[in-house]
Amino acid sequence: LFSGKIFVILTAYADESGWHDPAAIEPASQAPVFWGYIDTIEEWSLFCDHWQLVLDKYDVEVFHAKKFHRNAVKHHSRSPYYGWNDRKRREFIFELAAVAGNQVPVGSYINLKEFVATGETGHPHPHVFDCFFKNVQSALSLHWPGNTDPITFFLDQNSQRGWKHAFMDEFSKWHQKNPRFHTHGYVNSKELPIQAADLLCYIVRKGALKRLESGKPKDATLLEEFLYRNSELPKKKGQTKAWRDSAPAAAERMLKEGFQI
Repeated sequence: LFSGKIFVILTAYADESGWHDPAAIEPASQAPVFWGYIDTIEEWSLFCDHWQLVLDKYDVEVFHAKKFHRNAVKHHSRSPYYGWNDRKRREFIFELAAVAGNQVPVGSYINLKEFVATGETGHPHPHVFDCFFKNVQSALSLHWPGNTDPITFFLDQNSQRGWKHAFMDEFSKWHQKNPRFHTHGYVNSKELPIQAADLLCYIVRKGALKRLESGKPKDATLLEEFLYRNSELPKKKGQTKAWRDSAPAAAERMLKEGFQI
């Protein structure tokens, strides 16, 4: 499984409903999301060092985006976020975003209601995964031109058989087209890179739902700029510490602008 030299770390996000409800009837089900980060094994090693430093600094054992954002959790005395004020919550999430965003984001999501309105009768999974693999191929061309190393895909553990089968089917098709798409496996959500993919996926979906609700394009928030900073330009290495150092100022700015965490 570890024979690849470039790793894609992924998770799917839709508060479960987006993947369970292909007709987009349930609330907030209209934007199933599949996102994560891609980078070399050397860069992932550095990422783990920085991510663990942030967790240790704030005395958090494991980060899960939904738990962090759930109101009941932050008011529970056993929660690691118990007693945190808004400033501390923002500084924590911006420091994590500073670390996560040093990798290259890849992924896809769809407007499920539009997908259904076209008359499409199939499940949306294959479409989302096909778009995802196209995005990965574009990221490889931009950030690692000429690189021929095999790619390994790591996904968050998922109990949904339909989801897994759809991914394996699309992966097989893309493996035939591009043998560099070498293999894939599932890892525990406590793994540090999966925690970063989880944060990214949560924020991507939150922004996607806002765009769908308003029907208008949405400017990227400062937090999204932290998370997406290596999406369109060739990656600049060694900037994680500088972005982490800028996290408190970014958190303060968002606090003044009333940004909700």
